[in-house]
Amino acid sequence: MLQVSRTTVRDALKVLKGKGLITVSHGRGVFIAEPENQTQATKRVADVLLLQKAPVSDLFEMREVLETEAVAWAVKRANRQEIDEIVSVYTEYKSRLDNGKLSGVEANQYDSELHRLIAVASRNSVLLQTMSNLRILLDNSRKISISIPSRRFESVEEMGRIVNAIENGAVKNARSEMLSHLRNGKKAHALAMSKESAHSQSRQHIDKSRS
Repeated sequence: MLQVSRTTVRDALKVLKGKGLITVSHGRGVFIAEPENQTQATKRVADVLLLQKAPVSDLFEMREVLETEAVAWAVKRANRQEIDEIVSVYTEYKSRLDNGKLSGVEANQYDSELHRLIAVASRNSVLLQTMSNLRILLDNSRKISISIPSRRFESVEEMGRIVNAIENGAVKNARSEMLSHLRNGKKAHALAMSKESAHSQSRQHIDKSRS
């Protein structure tokens, strides 16, 4: 259904459990842990993952597991007010892009807010808390992906199809469009990193030739 293996899901849960973000009770389910200081816990997880230089592919796999189900739950559970808020933010997002007023920073903020609203509308407290704990890493990946100007247009169009599916109560389409959105973001991220690497190597070559 999610096109990811059970092993990936198990590994994702193991990571969250190992970081103290969830507890797993056999026969009962998965529950949010209660760290003494949630802010410090959030920063600790982000710092550890960044320091370990976890492959970005791991983050996108995690997002596929979490966010494809989040949008499906949002379709089933969101009330009219939550849907209207998602539509309102998206409409403003697209309007600023169409008017040529959308900066890379703003694009990242709008995209982040829409994903957050969808998580809220999913009515799943574990998922919402997990997304919150991963916010720093998620924002970093979006910032890199959205640095490609053409990706801003693509992302808005993709998000439009997701919002449309939510409005129409189309669970299958919502899940499919979210998966496509995430995978296209992953490709854009790889492209941006490749260009940055090539640019860095070019600068090093110029510096060496001058020395």
